[in-house]
Amino acid sequence: MVFDFVDNANMFNEALPMYKMFNASEYRPGAFVLASNAKKKLELDLWRKGEKPDLFLDIPIYETDYEEINVFNWRVEVKSMISQNEFVRMVTVQGETVSRYIVECKIIPDRVIETGYKNFNFFYEATVKKYADQFKMDLITPANMMKKFMEMVEKMDMSYSYKPVLLYAMFENADDKGKVLIGI
Repeated sequence: MVFDFVDNANMFNEALPMYKMFNASEYRPGAFVLASNAKKKLELDLWRKGEKPDLFLDIPIYETDYEEINVFNWRVEVKSMISQNEFVRMVTVQGETVSRYIVECKIIPDRVIETGYKNFNFFYEATVKKYADQFKMDLITPANMMKKFMEMVEKMDMSYSYKPVLLYAMFENADDKGKVLIGI
């Protein structure tokens, strides 16, 4: 097993905010997550009236910045869809290319989740296949994955990466079942 914790939040399109940890149903920038019910109600009443809860919120936010965002239910809506990061892993182009095509409106997501600071883009499988065909991107499938991986490794410059060293060490030390003992 290889443990690589880089960019897991992006990979799964979620971070671990306090709202999620405490199962809060709404997100409001700067709002209470843990407070007495009375303070939460007072604060919520102010937010809904479009007023800044000065008593509790000591950050420079103005009424025009208030936006209630549901950070939980959208996962149900996109459960069977493909995230932008998954899209990138399904085709033979870099993430920057897909992002640029989205910005240039060459690729249109089927569902966009706006979270106030970042949008998460989702696609149906047929949409991914359509754009792969349109832009001559090869689809990566279980049948061609090893071949595509080896083609990528042969072409890419990994002179500043630890990954070739790690892979080499794993191949050199793997047992007949492909397992590698990790020692300290």
